[in-house]
Amino acid sequence: MGNRPSARHQGWRVTSGEPDPATVERLLRKLPSWFGIESSVLEYIESARRLPAYLAWPQGPAPVGHPPDPAAGVLLAMRHFPRSAEIYLMAVDPAVHRQGAGGNVLIMMRHGFPGQRPVISSRGWNPMPA
Repeated sequence: MGNRPSARHQGWRVTSGEPDPATVERLLRKLPSWFGIESSVLEYIESARRLPAYLAWPQGPAPVGHPPDPAAGVLLAMRHFPRSAEIYLMAVDPAVHRQGAGGNVLIMMRHGFPGQRPVISSRGWNPMPA
C-alpha cells in the first residue's frame, strides 16, 4: 500500500494514505452493536474505496512465525473544502478499546491537515439538546 510516512505514539504506529475498504469492513464487522445496520455498513465500505484511511497498527514486531498484526483502528476523513475536513468514520477493534488507537489516528489526522486550526472534540454519544 502506498501509505505516507507514519507517526508513532504510545504503542501505536499510525499510517495515512491509500483507501483500505478491507480493513474498514473487518473492523465494522467486529462492532455489530455500533454498526449493525447492514446497508450502512455497506455504504461505509463503499466510501472506504475512495477516502484515504488513517490506520493504527500495534507497534513492535510480530512473534516469530506469526504474520504481523492487522490494523486495529481506522479513521476516514472527508475533505469538504480546502480548509475543513470531517471525520466520516472511526472504528477501533474492541480488543484494544481504550488503549490509544483511536486517539492516535485523531492526532495523525490533525497533522494531515497542516496550517489549519484543529477543531476535534470527542465527548461520546450525547443526546442533542431539545
